[in-house]
Amino acid sequence: MMLEKPVGNLKARSVIEKLISSGISGRTLIFNGPPGVGKFTFALWTASNILNKNPFFDRDFLFYRNDDFFLKTSFILKLFKENGLVKENLLCYFFYLLGRASTSLEFEEINDIKLRDFSDKNKFNTLGEFIIKTNSLLLNGDIFKLINENEIFCENLLKISQEISKKNTISVNVIRKIIEFDSLKSLEKKKVIIIGNFEDATIEAQNASLKLFEEPSLDTILILTVSNLFKVLPTIRSRSIIINFHHLNLDELKEIFGIKNIDGYNVNNTLRLMREYLYSYSTTSKEKVIYFFENIALSIQKTELFFEFVDQLIGEEKEFLIHFFKEIVNFLREVHL
Repeated sequence: MMLEKPVGNLKARSVIEKLISSGISGRTLIFNGPPGVGKFTFALWTASNILNKNPFFDRDFLFYRNDDFFLKTSFILKLFKENGLVKENLLCYFFYLLGRASTSLEFEEINDIKLRDFSDKNKFNTLGEFIIKTNSLLLNGDIFKLINENEIFCENLLKISQEISKKNTISVNVIRKIIEFDSLKSLEKKKVIIIGNFEDATIEAQNASLKLFEEPSLDTILILTVSNLFKVLPTIRSRSIIINFHHLNLDELKEIFGIKNIDGYNVNNTLRLMREYLYSYSTTSKEKVIYFFENIALSIQKTELFFEFVDQLIGEEKEFLIHFFKEIVNFLREVHL
């Protein structure tokens, strides 16, 4: 099963298609662009076309990426439950999540997690056992039913997501494991390695990775995704083909997720859409701004009222505060201040 062609970034896709057609090998590609615009999805699609199959089923494929898995799993679960059906390409998210969890175990990044058995709540599974069971559910399609009907299963997915979301750097040890994989002979013709958010790699890890770029295996294609190209060592940048990605529009976001009721969202990438869908930051922040100008600003000398409001804001998440201050600016523009 090949992965579906990603949505958006047509220019980047055209460049990638030409590289695939040319039989590219022994090279490094850097997919550079803002967060949440599909760089990693395009990397997976590229791997699928090079390996001619779903890369998650191929032993010539390795990926590593730190991500906000808790946010994404929460969003996917809510989308499943509220919309009933999600496009097939989003099933890849679960292969991605379970693959990353497997890597965490293999690389000894996390200790095994005890998870309640979703078919017998009096039993517990190891993370490894849960991964095997869930992969089977993905393959036979039973995962849809379980998400809608089994809270324990959903809790387990969120627990795993929360645990692996704690990783925010790429260490020297991770790079060593990747170099070890790169040194192995491919089982078929080519190997693909994807390292997501490569700017998370420490300077020590980037220096340790130079062998991958200076002495590339002829049968390996290495893909890095980055949101800040200048955090990548110049030596690595100079040895790579850099492909730039850009923000998505609302129509593209609708197509990606199969949802239509997002016209009021002020978003240009998948991460912002997920936060808005889960937490309604824009709507809530607008309400807060109106409340501030109607009830606080006119009587700001009543300091206790003002500081109560400030205390509420301090308790909010960073993403909400960003929306809140944007709405203040919009409000002032509308009243011509």
